[in-house]
Amino acid sequence: MLAALLVLLAEGPFAVFWSGPATYVVDAGAGRMYTAPGWYASDEAGRVWRYRLRVDAFRHDRGLEGEVWPASRWTVLEQVKVGDKTFRPLTPVPSAPPPGAGHLQDEHTVAQFRGDAATVLERLRTYGPEGPRTVVAARTLALPDGRAEEPPRGSTEALEWLSRALPDAVDACLRQPAGLLAWEEPGGEEVRRLALGPTGEACAEDLATLPLGTVVGSGGGLAWWREAGDARLTDVVDARPELDQGVALLLRGPPLGGGLAGEACAPRTVHLWKPQGPTVPLGDADRLDGLRWLAPGDPLVRHVRSRFRPIGEVGPCTAPMRLLGQATRPGEPDAQLCRIDEEGRAWGGLSDLAASATVAAERGTLYIRIRVEDPERDPGDGVQLWLGGDGGRAVSFRVEGDRISAEGKRAERTRLEGMIIGETKETTGGYEISLRTPLELAGRTPAVAIRVDDVDPGVPGRLGLWVGGHRVTGQNRRPSPCEVR
Repeated sequence: MLAALLVLLAEGPFAVFWSGPATYVVDAGAGRMYTAPGWYASDEAGRVWRYRLRVDAFRHDRGLEGEVWPASRWTVLEQVKVGDKTFRPLTPVPSAPPPGAGHLQDEHTVAQFRGDAATVLERLRTYGPEGPRTVVAARTLALPDGRAEEPPRGSTEALEWLSRALPDAVDACLRQPAGLLAWEEPGGEEVRRLALGPTGEACAEDLATLPLGTVVGSGGGLAWWREAGDARLTDVVDARPELDQGVALLLRGPPLGGGLAGEACAPRTVHLWKPQGPTVPLGDADRLDGLRWLAPGDPLVRHVRSRFRPIGEVGPCTAPMRLLGQATRPGEPDAQLCRIDEEGRAWGGLSDLAASATVAAERGTLYIRIRVEDPERDPGDGVQLWLGGDGGRAVSFRVEGDRISAEGKRAERTRLEGMIIGETKETTGGYEISLRTPLELAGRTPAVAIRVDDVDPGVPGRLGLWVGGHRVTGQNRRPSPCEVR
C-alpha cells in the first residue's frame, strides 16, 4: 500500500555493521552511510530483528508508618521482529525485593553486537540487611534465539591448576568462570574467551578474560589489506572487503582496543575503498563489528528509509508545519521511527501507523487536514493538536472520532470547543480529519504541532507519531512556528 513511498536506493552492494549502541548500513554504490539507534539484523529466514536495552525502575509504596523504600533499577536486552509490536526480553527481568528487604541495581551492557550474536556484560548489585553483594557475569548470546553457551566443564578445576602452575597467568582475585564469550577482532577474526569473575570483595565489580584461541579466521580483512591495500594509508585499523564487487570498507584512525569494558571515544572514520581513485569518507564510527555484505534482496535494505537516517543529517527529524495559502488534501501517509514515541510497544512499520498533514490559512481561517494510515482501530486512537503560544499558554485539544475536547478550565474548554469545527471520515485502512478554526487561535506567528496517537486492540502500550511540528514536552511547551510557503 505504501510501496510508492519507498525511496529507490542504489543497486549496492550494501553492507551492515554495528558500532556502540547503533546500527550502520552502507550503500557502496551510492557512497552513502545510514545509521539508526539500537541494533537491527536480518537472519537466514528472511526476518529482520530489532534489539534495544530498556531501563526500568520500581519503588514500593510508602509503608504504613511512613517508611520510604529505596528504588530498584535494572536494564533488559529486548528483541522484537520488525513488523511485530511486542518486545520480548532476552536477559532476565529481575523482581524487586519486598519492602524492607533492600533493593537492587542490575546493569546490562552490550559490549559487542555482531548481528548473529551479542556479548553482554551484567553487574548485579543487591543491597540487603547483610550488606551489598555483587555478581558479575558475561556471556555471548546467539541471536535471534538468545541462547548462551555455558563455560566448558571443568573450567573451575582448570583455573585452579593454571593458577598453581603459572601464578601470574590469572589474577588472584578473578578466577571464577563467569561466562563463555565469542569476540570478533579487527578484520573479522573470531576468538573465544573465558570470562573470569571475582572471588572476593576486593574485585567485586571487575571482569577479566582468558583467551581460548581462534574460532574463525577472517579469510580477508586485514590480511587482504596488507597484500592489496595502499601502503600510504598507514592509519587503517580495520578492513572488510567485498572481493566479488571490488570494494571494501576501511576504518581509519587510532588503534582499536580489545577490552570488554569498551574504550574512550576515538575519532575514527569509515571510508569506501575502490581499486581506482582515493578512498571516500562516509562518516564516523568507532568500530566495524560484525560487518557483512548483504546478499541481493536482503530484507534489511527495505527498512533503511523508515528506520535509518543518513550520516550527516543532524537535528530532529521532525519539522515545522508549512503554512499554505490554500487548503489541500495531505499527501500519502508517511512515518519515520525517529518521529515516533513508543510507549510500551514497538512500531510495526509504515503499515502499522503512518500519517500526513497540511495546514493552510485562508481569509482569517486556519484549515488543518490530517490523513492517517492505521488499519487496526481502537477507541483510544486520536489526534492531539497544539496551537499558538506566542502570547501566552498554547491551546491544546484532542480529536477522537467526531468528538473534540480541549484542555483547560471548564469555561475555557467550552469557548475553545465552540471555535473548532471538525469532521472525521473513515477510509480504507485509516481515517481523515478536517478541522477549521479562526487563524488568531494559532497565534500572531502561527504555530502548530500535531501528534497522532495509536492504540491497537489486544496490544499493550501506545504509539505517538509527530506528523507536524516538533515535539511538545514539559520543557518545550510551545508548538513550533509554521514556515510560510
